[in-house]
Amino acid sequence: MKTGVLIIAVLAWSPMAIVTTTTVVCAGDTNTQRAVTDPPSRQDRLDKIEQRIRKTKPHRRDTPARSNNISDEEIREIQYAVRDIFPHALVNISTVVTGCPCEDGLKCTDQVWLTAIKDGHTYELQLSHIDTKWVIGPIQQWWLEYKKWELQLALDRQQKSFEVDKKAMMDHDELIERFPVCAKISKNFLVSP
Repeated sequence: MKTGVLIIAVLAWSPMAIVTTTTVVCAGDTNTQRAVTDPPSRQDRLDKIEQRIRKTKPHRRDTPARSNNISDEEIREIQYAVRDIFPHALVNISTVVTGCPCEDGLKCTDQVWLTAIKDGHTYELQLSHIDTKWVIGPIQQWWLEYKKWELQLALDRQQKSFEVDKKAMMDHDELIERFPVCAKISKNFLVSP
């Protein structure tokens, strides 16, 4: 019978990632020691989603530009879509670009980057053209939620307690699980029971 040592280490914790590793080192063979990793777990799934999240963070794109940039009607639609977020703000609309991440859905065809200036502050937001309407797409909606979580985390961290950190980690994981994952990608995120 072989004996082994179970090693579990928390390597790092940051607001965007908790990195852990579990290794079983089996002794008994003098020439080799082998490391056996756990089957896919919830944490593995969260790690894969976080990798995708980092790749889909909204940012300004200028290419590939749509052949007919933007119409007056679309400008009014964009102003209407952001009226509650940027009321009475000066809004700059970037070039319309074609293509969307799959998380914004199959009906997403184009995107624009908005820069709004209000009360001396600059705000940025991405809109997606989904089902022939300019809207805040699923990815940008998720990032707005993430920003709220970050702000709340900064306030909570002033308390400097273990319970606050534990709740922040749980809230973080729940938020990661709500990220809009594409059907073709979600197959890679399956977790064994």
